[in-house]
Amino acid sequence: MTAETVLEILDASVVVVYSTPTIQPTEAATLFDGNTPLPHFRLPYNINQVLAVDAARPTGIMQQIESMRSQKTIAIAPTKLEIHDKSDSPIARVDQLAALLETLIAKLAPDTEVFAIGANLEATALVKGPVLGATLISNKLLMPQPSYLPKGLNLLGGSVRLHLNDDTGTTFLAAIEPRFNDPKSQEIFFSVNASSSEQRVPSGEIAKHLVSEAWRVLTDVAKAVL
Repeated sequence: MTAETVLEILDASVVVVYSTPTIQPTEAATLFDGNTPLPHFRLPYNINQVLAVDAARPTGIMQQIESMRSQKTIAIAPTKLEIHDKSDSPIARVDQLAALLETLIAKLAPDTEVFAIGANLEATALVKGPVLGATLISNKLLMPQPSYLPKGLNLLGGSVRLHLNDDTGTTFLAAIEPRFNDPKSQEIFFSVNASSSEQRVPSGEIAKHLVSEAWRVLTDVAKAVL
């Protein structure tokens, strides 16, 4: 059984971040009035406004638009654009994410270079047998007798974050931890962020590449643990 078959994908997303406020909320609202067709984003929509608080970006209003029929959510803020696919097969539907991203960029911020573009994947896997998720993580990824343990204490389990990069400048953050950080859980939660900070106009092809790379890292890490 491969890692791909035991992983349950919870969410796949692509994120575009601008260095300065670029998207006007009033312009974004016109895209969801029911008169502007968007690829792979079917009516009806649920629209909410929330306050986006980010230590690295200016605080502002974020619009969240959800299509239950398409199992996708779009989040739009002055400096950020996110698209989430919460279906059970987002990797197979990566072309849909790319097409929707390109349409939104063309309408909201054409020809505008970005501060960063990234892809995120979240998945879980059930540990078979009596071993708990935190214990399996420590058995596979931590030292058997870690020297940093305080005297008189035993290691029950652990979680790991890996900071990685490749020759193209893409950086990765992979997190492996027991589900909900519960040391008694028999599920392991995996998340991978793949991002590029190259100053360029984003495209669907870049987004597809980052999703593909995030999936490769996720499955490789899962194989090492499971």
